Amino acid sequence: GAVSRRPRGRSGCRARAWRSCCAASSSRRRPGSRYVEIAGGAPITSAPVAAAERGWSPTFTLSGFSLALFVSGLVLPRVGRLVDRHGGHRVIPAGSLLAAVGLAAVPLATHPVAWIAAWLVIGFAMAATLYEVSFAALGRIFGTAARGPITWLALISGIASTISWPLSHWLMQVVGWQVMALKSGQNAGLKVPPKV
Repeated sequence: GAVSRRPRGRSGCRARAWRSCCAASSSRRRPGSRYVEIAGGAPITSAPVAAAERGWSPTFTLSGFSLALFVSGLVLPRVGRLVDRHGGHRVIPAGSLLAAVGLAAVPLATHPVAWIAAWLVIGFAMAATLYEVSFAALGRIFGTAARGPITWLALISGIASTISWPLSHWLMQVVGWQVMALKSGQNAGLKVPPKV
């Protein structure tokens, strides 16, 4: 059974919606993020610079992100079953920590194999932290009342994405793409959400 607890009354529903939305969205910013972190932001905006610095083609450099998307889609059904069985409060924090490892590995990858491996890790992290798993976690908590929390989460994430892309580009100019990516990994690790 996927549906368990349900909030009592409108005020309780609103309180849990805000708590759950903030917790779920906290794991996705910055490249993190669409990560604000992972899917957008640091690794993507820095790809052309990384390609020039490493002597790789832009096509190869961005293929890492394509691979991450493929892996994420491949494992999402399994991740959804894990959320249904164990809850988002276990799956999403694990994904956040995995994202921290992958994001920190990107700027340190000087060999093509290491680059692809870092993006493989990010792909698994994406499956455990982005919209799909967050919506599943909220559905598990709120059941048929999940429409409101899901709407709030989508709104918060959309605003975060709008901010993160230009911010990532600006930070890349100020501190360099490698420092920015490392900070993105650190941020993902620190943004492990509380129980949702």
